[in-house]
Amino acid sequence: MTVQGDDIAIRGPAMRAQGFWRDEMLLQHLARAVAQSPEKKAIAACRSDLDTGTRRFYRQIDDPSSRLVAALRAHGVRRGDVVSFQMPNWSEFSILRLACLELGAISNPLMVIFRERELRLC
Repeated sequence: MTVQGDDIAIRGPAMRAQGFWRDEMLLQHLARAVAQSPEKKAIAACRSDLDTGTRRFYRQIDDPSSRLVAALRAHGVRRGDVVSFQMPNWSEFSILRLACLELGAISNPLMVIFRERELRLC
C-alpha cells in the first residue's frame, strides 16, 4: 500500500514540471482568473425553484465575496471560527465558501433538508 505522502513525494515533481500542480492556494487561482479573464464564466447554477439558470463570471464572484468578507468580519468572524450555513447549492453558496476561505474561517454547510430538530443536534 502506498502512503499518500510518499505518493506525493514521488509524483509531485513530475506533476509540477508538467504544470499540473502549482504551489498556490485556491484564492490565488481565483485572483489570477479575475485579472486575466473577468468575463469568463466561473459558475453555472440551476435554480429549480425559479426554473432558471444562473451564470456568474469571475468578476461577479470577486466583488460579492469581498463584501461578504467585510460583513463577516464586522460580525466578529475571525480565523479559525466555524461559519455554519444552510442554503441550497446556488452560486451564493460558492461565494460564501470563498469568503470563509479568505477569512481563514471554517465553512460548515448544513444540509438544506435539515429542520429545527436535526439542527439542534449539530
